[in-house]
Amino acid sequence: MVALTIAWEKCRKSLICTTNTIPLAMLPKITQWFRLQNRNPFKVRNWDWKRAVQLERWATGLDRLATIALKLGTLFLIVIAMVLASRIFQDQGYVLESFSVPAQLEESGYKGEVVARKVQDEVLALKGLASSVKEDSLQLAGNQQPDLNVAVMGIGVSLRSITYHLREMFGRPNHLIHGEITRLDDEYALTLRMTGYPTHSATVRVEEGREKASLDSLLRRGAELIITNTDPYRLAVVKYQQGKNDEALELVRIILRSRPQEAHWAYLAWGSILEEQGKPELALEKFENALRSNPDFALGYIRKAWLLNGLGRQEEAVAAMRKGIALDPENIDRWTGLGWLLHKMGQYDAADSAFEQITLLAPNDPNSWSGWADSKISRGAIDEALEVVEKAEKMAGENAQGYIVRALASIARADTALAIRHANTAFEMDPTLPYVATVAMQGNYYSKNYKKVTEIFQTASQYNNLKGEKRQQAFNLAAMAHNMLGEHALAMDKVRSAIAVDPATGYPYSTLAETFAFTGQVDSFYYYLEVAFQKGFKAHSIPASQPPYNAFVQESRYQELVEKYGLKD
Repeated sequence: MVALTIAWEKCRKSLICTTNTIPLAMLPKITQWFRLQNRNPFKVRNWDWKRAVQLERWATGLDRLATIALKLGTLFLIVIAMVLASRIFQDQGYVLESFSVPAQLEESGYKGEVVARKVQDEVLALKGLASSVKEDSLQLAGNQQPDLNVAVMGIGVSLRSITYHLREMFGRPNHLIHGEITRLDDEYALTLRMTGYPTHSATVRVEEGREKASLDSLLRRGAELIITNTDPYRLAVVKYQQGKNDEALELVRIILRSRPQEAHWAYLAWGSILEEQGKPELALEKFENALRSNPDFALGYIRKAWLLNGLGRQEEAVAAMRKGIALDPENIDRWTGLGWLLHKMGQYDAADSAFEQITLLAPNDPNSWSGWADSKISRGAIDEALEVVEKAEKMAGENAQGYIVRALASIARADTALAIRHANTAFEMDPTLPYVATVAMQGNYYSKNYKKVTEIFQTASQYNNLKGEKRQQAFNLAAMAHNMLGEHALAMDKVRSAIAVDPATGYPYSTLAETFAFTGQVDSFYYYLEVAFQKGFKAHSIPASQPPYNAFVQESRYQELVEKYGLKD
């Protein structure tokens, strides 16, 4: 066997097996031996030429690759078909098409798609002003916005355009919004067409040197027409906030006529308008109508509760608030409202239970603890208030929320200077958090650092995160600070914005009264101070020794006003 191996090695190294390298008589034995070893004696340098030239193996591999590619392509087509099917048979909302505009507008940059985009922006801005828990009934997509594109034979075709034609084929309606703008002499006219609604028109007069402002006004009117068709309640809220009660009431009537399924929202808006007009009994009637229309309308119970509270009917107010909470048990604002109603009635144990529930729902939110602590401080239970904030302080992290908690703890310990430092640190860490901004503003106001208050407001406003109660607080504090700085025009602007957030809240009207007092408008001062009292503002909140009140406290008119509402401390 060794001789065979040596002989084979000589043959392999010469690459050609001949009788010169190996005896011919030994070749059959060598071949037989290598067969027994399962080896090919003619395989040279580990390369199997025979297998390499078997083309059928290459064909098999290519077949496999083609099968995989075909399966992937089929899967892709199935996905596209599913997307198209979903778009065909689901509600696609409204598509805002490019507007038709006159040539002079196109030349100045107001092309049709630009105008459509501006109308869309106005719609979104109006809806932002009318922030509501109501489900948004308007879905809006601009045709000028990019969509998922598919290349077909080298031609870009959007899925939206394909879907449009397929919906036509299957008899599904396409919801479109299209507008035409024309210019005649000194007037712009807009014709708005929406699928499923009658055509609307609007005009604006072009004032000399204010063409852009006039056009923007027209586009805003177009946005209002779109919302009137699709969600009139939201536009009613905007008009109500702007003090345009007649326009808001007309929108309420539109809801009752054309959208009976939203009657409870119409009555809610109607009641709010009547409440703003100083007609609480009529407002209460409308809130009752809203609840008869929809007994599960949580917001109706909440508005009814606050109105009853303003009428001095606290027991009924608490009952209504509890019904609202039962329909939305994880709403922290409503638990807070219940806590303060019970606090006002002197039912402190029940109030503590409500405030404690808030801390269970949001244990890491400083607001969850601050209300409870404020309640205890106002009733004189300082030690109990300190216990509450110390619980919160143990959970405080090295973040903005943590420093707000530390600020609250410092207030409970009567360390005002440290509280303000903690509040400022929290704001520097995260100026986007609304409650951080309002706490920092409040701390700096009471430390008479009025300029810092306005700076915090300016910074916080850039993030557009101030909503609801926090927005109202921030605007009101900014107005108060501007007044103390002698900037009364700025104060007037801020306080009107604060009132627009919720005209039913009393304290911004006291700031409005102060602004009139600073500018020497005494009658307006007394008028709006009385409005503030009517809406629940308390005389004990007035810093009688500070301007402008120190100029009025000795006057009989001021004293009579305080006595009239039984608000003497």
